[in-house]
Amino acid sequence: MVEPAAAMRVLLLNKQADDHPSHRELVRALAGRYPLRIYDPSLPQEPQLEGVQVVIDSGGAAGTREMIDAAKAAGVRLWQATTNGLDHVDVAYFAE
Repeated sequence: MVEPAAAMRVLLLNKQADDHPSHRELVRALAGRYPLRIYDPSLPQEPQLEGVQVVIDSGGAAGTREMIDAAKAAGVRLWQATTNGLDHVDVAYFAE
């Protein structure tokens, strides 16, 4: 895929198994439209966040406070939690 200079780069966090239908649908919807990275918890966070403008937190529970801080430091502009309700999202921490 040729990446336009102004393309919005997306990092997908996924606490569910990669073969979950909602994960596959989300990847399919984004693929080819935006440069997409899938977060790998075995790798350091900071390099995975470099150049990313949007984090999609599939299920809303994958993002930790440490990761939120790293995303802020990296210049992430939007953290999207794809979930029903906010039970799994640390809304108070985001508000700070």
